[in-house]
Amino acid sequence: MSRYVSYLIDDVRQSTENEDFSETIGIKDAEFLRFLNDAQYRIQNLIVQQHPNIFVKDKTYSVVGSQEAYTLPNDAYMGNKVTNVEYSHQSTGLDYFYNLRPTVNMNRKSGTNSGFSYNRPEHYIRRSNQILLVPVPTSSTGQLRLSYVQRLPKLDLRRGSVATVTLDSNNNTITTLTLDVSTDTVDTTELSKWTRVSLVDAEGNVKMSNIQIDAVSGSTGEVTVNASFSYQDGETIEVGNYIVAGDYATTHIQLDDMVERYLIAYATLKILQRDSNIMDLQTQQNILLEMESDIVSAYAEISDDITEIPDIISYDDDWTY
Repeated sequence: MSRYVSYLIDDVRQSTENEDFSETIGIKDAEFLRFLNDAQYRIQNLIVQQHPNIFVKDKTYSVVGSQEAYTLPNDAYMGNKVTNVEYSHQSTGLDYFYNLRPTVNMNRKSGTNSGFSYNRPEHYIRRSNQILLVPVPTSSTGQLRLSYVQRLPKLDLRRGSVATVTLDSNNNTITTLTLDVSTDTVDTTELSKWTRVSLVDAEGNVKMSNIQIDAVSGSTGEVTVNASFSYQDGETIEVGNYIVAGDYATTHIQLDDMVERYLIAYATLKILQRDSNIMDLQTQQNILLEMESDIVSAYAEISDDITEIPDIISYDDDWTY
């Protein structure tokens, strides 16, 4: 498990001789944090370009009859990186999933009367952070299984810790959420810049994300959660969890530990550029390029198995029930 991001900032400060700072002098933590996030975005982009299946994650939706559009998960990379879409006319089990074929918007069918056998989808359209089913299913007993590239959570500092929380598990809503003001200072300055926050545990594991908030009180610690917000099944919040700014954010790098040194090197380079430290700049740039190459290569899929040609895909209209 990687270290808390604050310690990475300390390493960059030490490497660039920027340890002397306060509220009025020196480089603020926010700038170091921005460079660390820039580094994470860059290295994930480089990895995805070469190895697009590394960060693939699945999500299953319950299909609603006559509903055409299904919103992609909020952690989908670039909001559109979908690798596969499958549909099943059954509400449970894995035996009836079949692949949907991508199509373009001009093939979109309005309504559910398509003439397609069993009125089940055979295509999908990717548009505006959504998946549109073609044709629109009439039954609510189906499932939609989506494979997508997951973006890495944004790195942030702990902005407060949970003192009390009450969840309504029937409606997936947050009844009360209060941050600890007796031992911690709640960073309302940073939290007020965001309409969405996340909650993580001590090791940065995201416990709940994309929480829409209306206000955070620095005196009482009360977090006013927007009435329209509902959390996803499986998400939770516990006392002692930490609040971080951003719809999908964490306090720890979610990549292999070897990537930590790259983030530090990248942020160090940016600070040296900012300080116009030309003497060390070229050396740091060379180190960074070597690290990028090493990391991208390390994420390559290595297998001694024989790769077979995939079976011909059978679609729903080819099946016999």
